[in-house]
Amino acid sequence: MSIDITKPRSRSALKPQAGDAPYYRMVSDGRYLGWRPLASGGGRWVARIRHEKRYHTETLDCRGEWSDALDAANNFFNSIAGAKADRKNATVDDAVLEYLATLKADGRTDAHTDAEGRYRRTIKGSKLATIKLRELGSDQIEDWKRKLKREALKANDDDEIGANHSANRNLVFLKAALNAVFKRSTTARWINDDSAWRVVKAYPTVTRSRFVRALTVDERKAFLRIGCATRYRNDDGSEFDKYPESRKALRAFCMALMFSGCRPGAIAHMRVRDFDPVTGEVTITHDKANAGRKFVAVGRLRQVLKIASANRPGGEFMFLRPAKLSRNSKHPDTLKPWDKDSWTAAIERAAGRAGIENCTAYSFRHAAVTDLLLGKAGKPGVPIAVVAYRIGTSIRMIEKFYAHLQDGALDRIEALL
Repeated sequence: MSIDITKPRSRSALKPQAGDAPYYRMVSDGRYLGWRPLASGGGRWVARIRHEKRYHTETLDCRGEWSDALDAANNFFNSIAGAKADRKNATVDDAVLEYLATLKADGRTDAHTDAEGRYRRTIKGSKLATIKLRELGSDQIEDWKRKLKREALKANDDDEIGANHSANRNLVFLKAALNAVFKRSTTARWINDDSAWRVVKAYPTVTRSRFVRALTVDERKAFLRIGCATRYRNDDGSEFDKYPESRKALRAFCMALMFSGCRPGAIAHMRVRDFDPVTGEVTITHDKANAGRKFVAVGRLRQVLKIASANRPGGEFMFLRPAKLSRNSKHPDTLKPWDKDSWTAAIERAAGRAGIENCTAYSFRHAAVTDLLLGKAGKPGVPIAVVAYRIGTSIRMIEKFYAHLQDGALDRIEALL
């Protein structure tokens, strides 16, 4: 069982092990930071590194918390491995790898996954990666930024706005990595100041949301009835099933998106225990922002969640999909939770069958938010603050993207199905 030694409460509950062995947590490949609880109370931090085919262990002179112990451990690791932190030739690549290791050690799984992908796509093997930090200049970062924009333009049919956004997001990632190294005590000596990247500005952008168009009621009906259809009729009038489990799974997942307004990642990470069928309370445990929030599901959303969670263990993911497409299988052997790749491809195919253009998972979120703000015929919409909390965003972002909506009357939610 994994032990979280980063939190004081977790450490205080640990008992001494045989031979006073520490409870270790991997910091990066071959590097570990551990906690050795004492019978008399408290404990000591212990660092361990594998170098040149053997382990080196050190009890740290550190009484502080995890972050302090991690700094002390890195000093020990550097002293054993002759790390580049002690030399003047640390490169941009070294800085980014150090940043990735820190994200992983801090347990920031989502941030680490995103950053690791950006590193592979934009830094690893590039000219910028080989530049020494002490020789890094703003012009070199500008060259790198321009190269990213050119590649984005080529890949996206000369979409200027999209290319700017793409380059800017990667610039934010690079600056975060360099700032982390610059401010961290164990690596601050790698570079003297932050002016090389601080003066580099993002490309100008315009507000162009990917979620410009809310799907109409008819489009949402078509998506569910045609895009997610499982029963088909032969020329002779007989009926047959086509991908029944796959399309039923997609239908349930997308209905949850339509009626909640939540991000697809939040719905994909929902577990059965996150919904109380008696009170209708929903807990969003995983999200891009505002994870841990609760709201009450009503109407169609409550029905969808009741059906999806019925007679299932609390630890299972609420919405599952067959691991492999099967044309006729009604009982797939393996079920998996939804992820970005699977829902993107499935929604694109279903939208194509229904004849709907420019439809993504976020189209359902945008449609739900629009419905909530506009309200029903003759009835006012939901207050912005309530909508913002429910969907996990800020009032500022709601106002930024939806301020143009007028008080109106489109009876959308009740008209579905």
